[in-house]
Amino acid sequence: MAVIETGSTGKTVEAIQKLLNKAKASPKLKVDGIFGRLTDEQVQKFQKKTGLKVDGKVGELTLAALKYSGKMPEMVISIGALYTSSLIVLFGRVTEDLSISKTGGSNGDRFARIYGFSFDGVYFEAQTPVLFLVHGDGIEAHDARVPGPNPREKEFYSELRAWTVSRADETVRLDVDTGKFENLLLDTISDIVG
Repeated sequence: MAVIETGSTGKTVEAIQKLLNKAKASPKLKVDGIFGRLTDEQVQKFQKKTGLKVDGKVGELTLAALKYSGKMPEMVISIGALYTSSLIVLFGRVTEDLSISKTGGSNGDRFARIYGFSFDGVYFEAQTPVLFLVHGDGIEAHDARVPGPNPREKEFYSELRAWTVSRADETVRLDVDTGKFENLLLDTISDIVG
């Protein structure tokens, strides 16, 4: 992702302004797609409030903190740890209706609907499930010796699997989003033109 800062314009800036307003920016920002003085000030206030480097620039960490603001406060504090942790445990279910076809067999690769992940002793629930390419069948979730989803939610927890991965492992993420073509197509290019 390109760093978004003073002088940037476009749909990505609009999305950042909306996220800042959602995070209780005061004064509330006008969503105009122009990263000016007021947007810079609100980014810096947000960065200070969440313990991030205060530079007024929206990079990967600031954007992630904005996206999870209010829903996953522990992630805002711990998000930098993802870049230093080596092992991550994914929790989810294998998708039976999506398969991989490649020459020479699939080597146990499959897509799983991931509901959350654990690293550095903290479990983070995904806002919405995301499809990831995983290797093998994983293990039963209750056999994972790290924090995970609540086992008391028996219906959800049954048949839940866990995969231990290295942060450097290769994967594929499939995002499913709904909406109007005009919005979804613009979202796919906003990082390029923003």
